[in-house]
Parts: sequence; structure tokens; C-alpha cells
Amino acid sequence: MNRRVVCSVVVLGLIMGFAASNSPAQREVEKNVDQTLKRLLTSRRDVLKRVYEVTKRRHEDGTGGFDSYILARDAYLLAQFELAESKKQRIEICKERVENLRRLEESAKVRSESGSAKIEEQWIATAVRLQAEIDCVKEESKPD
Repeated sequence: MNRRVVCSVVVLGLIMGFAASNSPAQREVEKNVDQTLKRLLTSRRDVLKRVYEVTKRRHEDGTGGFDSYILARDAYLLAQFELAESKKQRIEICKERVENLRRLEESAKVRSESGSAKIEEQWIATAVRLQAEIDCVKEESKPD
């Protein structure tokens, strides 16, 4: 008899826990968290866009470095990725990142071959580009 009571209490507890997790109050908390997260992600993206635009201008006018420009663009693209609302948008951003990081890798290779940079810089740039490609493959394999 005790066993039945214990089992009934456990089942009832599970049912109540499930019901509580779908309560209007819980949904309201989740909605508030989602809104706060989206606001923060949007603010972060906007700041990174400004950084990217400034580093791009500095690179174009010769007062800033190429690597800073590429890395700022990558950070901005990652922030855009987090806000993308469709799989298609995320895949497009992934591909932009790969091409952007390929430019960084090429730059590091040229500097390494000329002796103005260490080979590790090239390897790190390659590893970062490969991670971006891995991220693309993962995103493409996700269901819609």
C-alpha cells in the first residue's frame, strides 16, 4: 500500500510541475527574458557596427590596420548572426564570416612568409576561419 501512495505522490508531483512550467506567469517571465535578451543583443550589434564602421574608415584612409578591420567586421557579423530570424539569414552570415576570415588568413600568410609575422599568427587565423566553416556546416545541417 505504501508503494502505491509513494508512486501516486510522485506522479502527481510530476504533473503539477509540468503544469506549473506552462503557467501564464512562467510564460510572462519567458517573454520578459526574451525581450530583454533581444534588446541587449540589438544594443551589442549596434555598438559593434559602429566599431566596424570606424575601423573600416581608418583602414581605408591608412590610419588603421587591416586585421583590426577584419576582426571588427567578424564581431559585427557574429552579432548579426545572433539576431538573424531565419536559417537562410544565418547561413548567409556564416558564409560572409568565412570569406571575411579567409582574408585575415591570407593577410597573416603573406606577413608570415615575408617574415613580418610569426607562423602562429597564420595558424590562428586558419583555425578561426575553420571554426567559422564548421559553424556553417552545423547551421546548414539544422532543421528549418
